[in-house]
Amino acid sequence: MNLKLNSHNIKAISIVLPKNPHTLEKELQECNLNQKKYELLKQNTGINHHFISPNNIYASDLASKALEKLFRENLLLKDELDVLLVYSFSPDFLAPALSSLIHKNLGLSEKTLCFDNIAFCPGFLQGLMQAFSLLDNENIKKIAFICVSVKSKKIPKKDKITYLSNSDSASVILLEKSNTKEKAFFSQKIFSKLATEETFPLKCFKEANDFI
Repeated sequence: MNLKLNSHNIKAISIVLPKNPHTLEKELQECNLNQKKYELLKQNTGINHHFISPNNIYASDLASKALEKLFRENLLLKDELDVLLVYSFSPDFLAPALSSLIHKNLGLSEKTLCFDNIAFCPGFLQGLMQAFSLLDNENIKKIAFICVSVKSKKIPKKDKITYLSNSDSASVILLEKSNTKEKAFFSQKIFSKLATEETFPLKCFKEANDFI
């Protein structure tokens, strides 16, 4: 599918990582890896720091901190926020919604619309497409688009490459309505035949192997 959209503005970006990256000693111990192989992994991935959220920190906590930064720096007022758009595949709970927890944590306005989406690799581009579409509504002027992952809580340390190449994080993109005549373009194709082989199923309501 190829889409042609009205273009809108990205006003600000906020990114939050867990406080303390893992030390070399901790990584080698947790993953039972020698330093030579660890250095080779860093060289091949370009990843030099590994951020893992503590046991008591979840997606709603990181996302709330990232959005709070925009309020604290006066880039956005709470009563100006029309839509909270959240994309994640590692929410705190199946219910209540992750967006509701963020809304509650920050005491957002009752008029702020909340949307939750399960998102994986193409989630960021899908979220921008949804945000641009929402901004075409005359009553929507500002959107906080959040991407957040605490995937580390479900990755076994014995899966060394996956564990060491994924950090927990949250980002917020502040988007504003634009009256420009410029257009944005979105294109995507879905190849789902090998969906359950390409991504190991993670338990929800249907029985499946939990990240074998």
